[in-house]
Amino acid sequence: MVALSGREGLATLARHIAATSRQSGNEGGGEKWKWWYFVLAGICIGGYSIWQAYDQQRLKPLGSLFLAVLCVAIGIWDFFYKRKKKQMAAKDANRT
Repeated sequence: MVALSGREGLATLARHIAATSRQSGNEGGGEKWKWWYFVLAGICIGGYSIWQAYDQQRLKPLGSLFLAVLCVAIGIWDFFYKRKKKQMAAKDANRT
């Protein structure tokens, strides 16, 4: 694994998370990523970031709160996407 820093690292991580989230919608091979994984990761990253900012008495660690919010947002989006997908499948099943 290559460690990237700054904007390049965040952009790569965001693309990877988004691709993983899209792949999790394909339930053919079994769902590997659950929506709450992202929410839990976001909460943990956010908590750690706040703790680091408090411990160091600096605001710089709070920059990773962006990543935490991004993870939580992806998790919530994935939850609603899968919920809508199930509702559409149920409506299609009721029509036949």
